[in-house]
Amino acid sequence: MPDIDMIVPSSPTHSQKSTFGPQVLSHRLTGPFTLFGTSDRVNMEKIYIDKELNKLIPGNNSPGPIYNSLSSIGKQVESINGNAPCLTFGRDKRWKGRRSTGVPGPGAYEDKVTAFGNQCVSSKQSPEKTDFGKATREQTYKIEEKARFISPGPVRCDERSSIGSQIHSANSTAPKFRFGHERRFREGPISEGSTPGAGRYDCLSSVGKQHESKKGNSPSYSIGIATRQNREKVFLSKEHDKSHFGEISPGPAGNYRVRSSLGHQPNSRNSSASAFKFGSEQRFKPYSDDRPGPGAYDT
Repeated sequence: MPDIDMIVPSSPTHSQKSTFGPQVLSHRLTGPFTLFGTSDRVNMEKIYIDKELNKLIPGNNSPGPIYNSLSSIGKQVESINGNAPCLTFGRDKRWKGRRSTGVPGPGAYEDKVTAFGNQCVSSKQSPEKTDFGKATREQTYKIEEKARFISPGPVRCDERSSIGSQIHSANSTAPKFRFGHERRFREGPISEGSTPGAGRYDCLSSVGKQHESKKGNSPSYSIGIATRQNREKVFLSKEHDKSHFGEISPGPAGNYRVRSSLGHQPNSRNSSASAFKFGSEQRFKPYSDDRPGPGAYDT
């Protein structure tokens, strides 16, 4: 076994401190301990802890049952309380002085306005009234004879029919229908060549390309004549483009430089895996410092 040069300090008499109780060293914490309180109840009640505990001691600082409770009946002294309404009997004299003679008494009013007949006051409406006629029979006969000669007889009235054209503007004429009486050939018989006959019209086909602008061409389909090389250059969508992956790649015989995934990774995008190795340091290294060894600590 090789020689080991170690400087071990002498073991003088050291005092070992206990880990119980107050710790003198600053890097050690003193353990918690609990004491019994020596305060009295008077001092304890003055300590504020929180709102919930403070609710348990309401009225301790109140003066006790020595309040001056004022009555709520009658006049209220405090301004925050309103006085309740009160009713009293009058105490004034009935006749303070001598009655005035200028005031009319009962029965002294002259009520000339009646509710029957014509009303003189404009705010009141006169009632309806009916009179008996005072005309004689001769006067009545003259009125009937005069009305008989002035009015037309039963054959003088022009009663127009409600059928047909209405002359009066207040009446609307009903719609009517009739048969036409126009001649069939106004210009004479039809000559040959003036009017095209059956089969002379140029009926264009509705199938295929339409020459008239008011008619739309129907969709048509044709068979493609493009080659495969031209077809591969046409972009349809991203999903179709996925079928061409690898067509431009150099293939498996290309000069690829595939780096190993083991060991140190030169590429910054790849992280090197953690590695472990055995230490090559000497087991016993010569010490030449002044640090204390085992047993030299003051515990």
